[in-house]
Amino acid sequence: MRDFLDWPLRMRPAEIAGLIEELRVVRPLFIVDTFSADCRYTVTDIDTRPDAFLALLDEQYEYVGTMHFADVYRRLDP
Repeated sequence: MRDFLDWPLRMRPAEIAGLIEELRVVRPLFIVDTFSADCRYTVTDIDTRPDAFLALLDEQYEYVGTMHFADVYRRLDP
């Protein structure tokens, strides 16, 4: 997996567990987190990043910085 669009985290909450598991297996070198609580996609939006996604970032990634509208994380053990 080279990259992915974060819409499943907002538009398809039922698929979050599968997406997180795929990220744990594929282990992309970088994650560019464009999630923004003030960006509304649908009426059923969630207001925060899912706990499982935050756990993945905390366990396997380090925060690199912010660029314009996104937070960038690098995998801890490249």
